[in-house]
Amino acid sequence: MSLIREAGKAVTWLALFDVMKPPRSGWILMLKVFSLVIFLVWIMLADLIYGLTMGSDMTVSHAAFLKQVLTTPAGQLWLS
Repeated sequence: MSLIREAGKAVTWLALFDVMKPPRSGWILMLKVFSLVIFLVWIMLADLIYGLTMGSDMTVSHAAFLKQVLTTPAGQLWLS
């Protein structure tokens, strides 16, 4: 924004989206895909850890989940 202002051009809200113009758009897309892959791996690992420590039974409510985590030996292992 400051570069646009220094160049003497009019600054508008649409200037915020100039970042999406090439050549930067490829890098931004690659960063989005990389972030999505990291998120999906994180979710899969969290599910694996939960399955290994708490068993394959899925809880039906938040209260049941908290009870399972706080009152069972598997839950204590999961917290440590």
